[in-house]
Amino acid sequence: MRTKNSHCLRSKMIRIWGLLMLIFLFTGTNVVAQNKEPKKDIFSGEITIVPLGTAVNSKFAEYHPLITADESVMYFTSRRDSTLGRQKDPKFDIYYEDIYISEKRDGEWQSPRSIGKPVNSELHDAAVGLSPDGQKMFLYKSGDIYESELDGDKWLNPVKLSKNINSKYKESTACYSYTGKTMYFVSNRPDGIGQNDIYLSNLTEKGDWGKPHNLGSEINTALNEDAVFMHPDGKTIYFSSQGHETLGGYDIFSSVYDDKTGRWSTPENLGKPINTVGDDVFFVLAASGKRGYYSSIREGGSGEKDIYVINMKETKARPQLTLVKGTITNELGHPVEAKIEIIDNQTKEVLMSTKSNKTSGRYLFSLPSGRNYGITITADEYFFHSEHIDIPESEPYMELSNSIKLKPADVGESIVLNYLFFDYDKAALKPESKTELGRAIKLMNQNPKLLFEISGHTDDKGSEAYNLDLSERRAEAVVNYLIEHGIAKSRLVHAGYGFNRPIATNDTEAGRKKNRRVEMLIIENIEEKKSIEIVFKVQILASTNRFPPGSDRFGGAKDVQEYAHKGMYKYTVGKLSNLVDAKQLELEMEKQGFKEAFVVAFYEDKRIAMRTALKLLEH
Repeated sequence: MRTKNSHCLRSKMIRIWGLLMLIFLFTGTNVVAQNKEPKKDIFSGEITIVPLGTAVNSKFAEYHPLITADESVMYFTSRRDSTLGRQKDPKFDIYYEDIYISEKRDGEWQSPRSIGKPVNSELHDAAVGLSPDGQKMFLYKSGDIYESELDGDKWLNPVKLSKNINSKYKESTACYSYTGKTMYFVSNRPDGIGQNDIYLSNLTEKGDWGKPHNLGSEINTALNEDAVFMHPDGKTIYFSSQGHETLGGYDIFSSVYDDKTGRWSTPENLGKPINTVGDDVFFVLAASGKRGYYSSIREGGSGEKDIYVINMKETKARPQLTLVKGTITNELGHPVEAKIEIIDNQTKEVLMSTKSNKTSGRYLFSLPSGRNYGITITADEYFFHSEHIDIPESEPYMELSNSIKLKPADVGESIVLNYLFFDYDKAALKPESKTELGRAIKLMNQNPKLLFEISGHTDDKGSEAYNLDLSERRAEAVVNYLIEHGIAKSRLVHAGYGFNRPIATNDTEAGRKKNRRVEMLIIENIEEKKSIEIVFKVQILASTNRFPPGSDRFGGAKDVQEYAHKGMYKYTVGKLSNLVDAKQLELEMEKQGFKEAFVVAFYEDKRIAMRTALKLLEH
């Protein structure tokens, strides 16, 4: 296992192993009891263990592989002659440790490269823990744990963790929970059960790591535990131990946490061929459960310690989780750094907060099965994006790819408030609508100069009058809620359009469901301080057929203008700046035989609701 400053070479490992064998032969029954065949294997079926090959491994030592949950990126530690300082540790005549990265493309790991400064230095630098999305990393330096964060494509300067984590003793390895709110780490501080013990610490509201807690005697023994890794399923840890029943030296074990009892299960040995009579350490498992990675000294390797992949065709049970990944961009396809918040829709607890990478737009997070999740994506100067993901308890591992384009929070742009709920034929908001309304309120508070139209829409079931009334009452209910929660009345208008503005077919239930909606539209940015120019026209005709200029259908009306709207060609006369003159023109057109003539309003060459036009004129 890791010491303060070194890892053993192959020759030294052989000598140490011989010494351990002598100890084994001449010690009492307590040590003998530790060297047994494991009672059962975690992984059943065919298992193959192969080195990653010379693309990753070299004649030098490679160890402690760390992978993103989707296996797209791997970080590992190596003592190569290409380390940053190209210097050797004078105590052991071996190169200092540096951290390297390899990316998987078309199923193959690529030649690694150093992650460089400021993470790597001219002395020892080792990666010991990686968040599932690969955006945060725990580092080991001189007996302490540090943390670095990925900013685009650059790792930031490592920060030493607080005294709650780092003590005057040695903290050797650490890992993140799937939420990022809990860390597990190894320390040899004297209040433990054995020599090296595993502890956990939870993130406080201030963003600091809190007081640590020992995982207890179910996990820790009188000997050493180390190399802890929490799987993205949120409940299974893997660690190396000398103190549980092993085949010899350190073996890799797993234990599952039970939320209901608050206890860890009895650790289980991963068994042969993963574990051997030697030291087996630094094990990580992909989110899918199909492949694991660890470092080992085996016949056929490239040099000293090498990194191996463990291919498992079957397990007793695949991890029950969903891996959600994709990119977040603007409408032009440019990456956006966005905040991603995941809540438990039943408890309303915020489970985790993460973000997309500002350089690539990529994001990744895991969702354990058995919950209904609400996901909110926000970014400055953009509308929020929200969705729900319901994952049944029995749902096996799956991957969900979801690339999202955020709409700019500009005048004329709108979004559907997807998660507003009403009873049938009612306008009262149901309690489960509060989460989505909270998102809208947050957007409005962050953009105090924006004015909004809240509009209601229905499917085509029922009469036009009925649906116009229902849609307006629902929009009004939303506006009233927003006002009750601090949004100024002067920033809001509401309108009901019934079934006149469908966004999908009304011939299917899926289409009708999309049409039953509430939208929020940005109608003005008062910070721009530009004059409001509303143009009023009188519509005299609408048809699915297009008529040429001077058509008899215009009945002698002059200067007829055409515009397309809702799949129809519509024809207007006049271009007036005030409603009084427009109403006068409407009467004149009625006298000319256009009995269904009426006034329509335009803002920035787009037709808007008359209610919206009047509200804009008020401002």
